[in-house]
Amino acid sequence: MNNAANALRQLATDNLTEGATAWADDEDMLEMTRSDSADFVKVAELLEAGRNDEAEAYLDHMDTSPRERAYEAIQGKPFDGEEVLVIKKADLGRIRELVKAHGLLDELQALGVEVYPLELS
Repeated sequence: MNNAANALRQLATDNLTEGATAWADDEDMLEMTRSDSADFVKVAELLEAGRNDEAEAYLDHMDTSPRERAYEAIQGKPFDGEEVLVIKKADLGRIRELVKAHGLLDELQALGVEVYPLELS
């Protein structure tokens, strides 16, 4: 069972349901809702097939709002509308090194920056 894929499939269903109500009279918005939901399902399918690198690449090319909603679904926690910087787990160590080397760690901590590693399994 792939929890991230299941969460994305549920997000696609919820998105379609919400969109049908909110945008019942706006075909353009309904189409965008359908497109976003199809993107969620595509990422779920890639994850289920074990093609995590392709899933990450697909997420990277999605529009900002649906991409952030996908990350929220995968992580199981909301980002509360805050700006989110997503860093692949493989790059996190190097990013931390750069932050420390340039003296930014204290500033980031003072801003309350939190790290949510993206787990695609």
